[in-house]
Amino acid sequence: IYQIRHVTEYRYSEPIRDNLMEVRKHPLSNQNQRCLNISLTLDPEVRMFRYLDHLGNVVHHFDVPWIHQELSICGESVVEVKPPAATAPIGWDDLRAAIEQRDFYDMLQNSPLVSPCPEIEQLCAELELSESRAQTPLELVETTVRGLSERFKYRRDATAVDSPVSSVIRQRGGVCQDFAHVVLGLLRRFQVPCRYISGYRYWGEQPQEDTSHAWIEAYVGESGWVGYDPSRGLAVDENYICNCVGRDYADCPPTRGVYRGNATGSLRYAVQVHSAEEEAHDDRFIRR
Repeated sequence: IYQIRHVTEYRYSEPIRDNLMEVRKHPLSNQNQRCLNISLTLDPEVRMFRYLDHLGNVVHHFDVPWIHQELSICGESVVEVKPPAATAPIGWDDLRAAIEQRDFYDMLQNSPLVSPCPEIEQLCAELELSESRAQTPLELVETTVRGLSERFKYRRDATAVDSPVSSVIRQRGGVCQDFAHVVLGLLRRFQVPCRYISGYRYWGEQPQEDTSHAWIEAYVGESGWVGYDPSRGLAVDENYICNCVGRDYADCPPTRGVYRGNATGSLRYAVQVHSAEEEAHDDRFIRR
């Protein structure tokens, strides 16, 4: 059982108004985890609404209609996570049959940050990816994730939040969301249903620079979706807490909005993830 605290603070260079904001800080409840409690606190305090998007994510939204120059959004949740169940791999024919029977459209098509490009084709050849070499789709996923983690470096200064896959491949590095995007691009080339996961990772009692995280899930097992962390080259375990699913990061930002006013905004955020037995630590603001 994990306790999660996710704080986002906006500061604007000039007073603004009509600040319309969407918030995705409600961890999902699915076969691997259960959100036991969730609370969102706003400053300024306004009425909040929520809906389910077409991918099943809980989205809160609100409007600050009056003039203000700062905005704080604090999400606190308690989530129970169990180890992923062992699953047998499905074959290529079984995967094609599943695609015919289920709605995987969103997880097979191009998306804003994951589109076909020459760099994808070059990396595919470098990793020697093919259906003939991989006996099962799961083997293809594992080869892709392992090969990427061996060749790419984790670098915060290599990319921006909206960097496309082509840029990430040329840089040979990036952050966790960039690794996830590259793997999604490679797997979709072979028509393997796969999706972007935005969430958190528990690193143990030792404080980490950032506990927000991103990884992928692919529909390659008899039990359905199987999770892998491309930035670490490993399968996900009970230390991963899923917050949101999407085609790529563009579907999963923790906050997104528009406002009226001639101002620039700056953002900082802090994420804490603790086991239920741990005491809370002080906030640590992390550069996005």
